[in-house]
Amino acid sequence: SNIQSLGCSGQYQNSKWTITCPGETLSLKRLRLDSGSAEIKFQSGSGSISISDGIFVAGAAELILPPVNLNIARSSGLAVDVSGSGTLMLGRSDTVVSEINIVGNVSTEGNSCIIFGAATKHRIDGSVEIGGAAVFGRGIYALSGALDFTKGSNRTCDGINITAQGIGGESGCGKANGGALCVGGGQANIRLDAPASGVFQDMLIVGPLNSGQDKDIILEAGGNGTTLSGVIYAPNSEVNVSGNATIRASAGGCV
Repeated sequence: SNIQSLGCSGQYQNSKWTITCPGETLSLKRLRLDSGSAEIKFQSGSGSISISDGIFVAGAAELILPPVNLNIARSSGLAVDVSGSGTLMLGRSDTVVSEINIVGNVSTEGNSCIIFGAATKHRIDGSVEIGGAAVFGRGIYALSGALDFTKGSNRTCDGINITAQGIGGESGCGKANGGALCVGGGQANIRLDAPASGVFQDMLIVGPLNSGQDKDIILEAGGNGTTLSGVIYAPNSEVNVSGNATIRASAGGCV
């Protein structure tokens, strides 16, 4: 009924709701899906969506947002929370939009999947803690907090078979110990590639640049198969590799 009050219409077919909205802007307080599958579309195919109190996907639910500019916020708690075997698509990894903005922390866990759509700019005023499978669409990601890979999961995410070897155990770094980038003991097979063009061409990680923010890059025991391709410029950070953690470049690349 809330969607209908905004002039949107819904169609249920093949166990999936498709919600089509007129115009090019949609403002919502909260999006929550605990079961089933739902996709939001714009008649025009372009536009923007603003959500003021977070997105929550749980159980085996699937929520698909269109490839449009996104503004997601929450004043307290998690701005994005994906748990269970839920799937959240924040746009498409093969369709570039101008920006995806998130104010607040992002958390995934269980056997979940999150897809960050491609965007020229991804601005996240908070930390991103990945405890499931994840696909990061191309573009620049600017975080005020940590990028923290914790448990991981084995599943298909955005058509890619993610083998994250979720072996249990929580990460001991990231938000907890002040790391800027952390691959915890329960994650593996992380691949991050630098942009091939643009202002940040070949730059994989930049910062923190403030001498008062000595956030480290940490790979813990069990965090195997991490592939980083590009320049890491972090003048105030240490790079800590412990236990049997490994780091390498992708084919034809270098770190």
